[in-house]
Amino acid sequence: MKKQGVVTKLIGCGFILSMLFVACSKDRVTQDSYQPLDAFYNSNKQQEQVFPIDSGGKGCTIVGKMDSTLLYNVCDSSAFINDTTVITRPYQIGLVEIYTAKDMILWQMSSTAGGQLLQISPAIRVRAFLGNTNYILRPGRSYNAVLRDTLANQIALNAYDGIQGNNVTWSIDGQSLVTKTPPLDSLIVYNLGWITGGSPYTPSSTGVITISVAGSNTQNIGIFVVFKNIRSVMQITNLTSGPIPANTPFTFIAFALNQNNQYVVDERAMTISGNTSITLNLQPTTQANLLNLLGAL
Repeated sequence: MKKQGVVTKLIGCGFILSMLFVACSKDRVTQDSYQPLDAFYNSNKQQEQVFPIDSGGKGCTIVGKMDSTLLYNVCDSSAFINDTTVITRPYQIGLVEIYTAKDMILWQMSSTAGGQLLQISPAIRVRAFLGNTNYILRPGRSYNAVLRDTLANQIALNAYDGIQGNNVTWSIDGQSLVTKTPPLDSLIVYNLGWITGGSPYTPSSTGVITISVAGSNTQNIGIFVVFKNIRSVMQITNLTSGPIPANTPFTFIAFALNQNNQYVVDERAMTISGNTSITLNLQPTTQANLLNLLGAL
């Protein structure tokens, strides 16, 4: 009888332990795993507009959907070469226009050069091509662009070339020029690719934001800081920002797509006085709502 009682007690204890394990398992929080956002960026970013150059004289004007104007040489085939050979018509001119913080974010574009924050005018990307062959401008040849903007009429700007990698950053262009076509800004450009007008923004002090977030594959979270007052956008990678101007208001936004194909977002208005640590609080949203948030930045 004693043996039977011991066995009964052991079975009872085992049952209780198994029930506790099941209860604890149910209470355990599943951490998110974040998917790459490539499809989101690519389907929503400003697309390249293509203009065929196939007949007529040398002179023409190309106007993009955001009213950027390209003129002088863009329709002159003798301005372009394939390696060292001057091309002939037909060819095509491709134009991408970046005018808003949303446009920059969807192209994963930061207004930084060598880690230095820039105030920038709108950016454009121009290329000449036919099929899979890209052409370049002949040495000494240029094209002009007039932007629907007035920043160069307010502060002195230099020309910056875009460096295209996983994102877009900038480097000084020592040949191209930013000019004024009052009241609009203009560029005289001696190479193809990304181009903008910019001016280094030098605050009196800065701080760095360090971010923590639960979950895995956090490198896939899109994290950006938008300075509306100084017309700058900074992308944050590896959960640590570059130098951020202190005592300057900005909007912080982080967004992701989790393992359930659910978009999540954390948006907050911030001002920092020095180094700052934040923990993301990503809340469910829809793709449409996320795009609306980006459009309001």
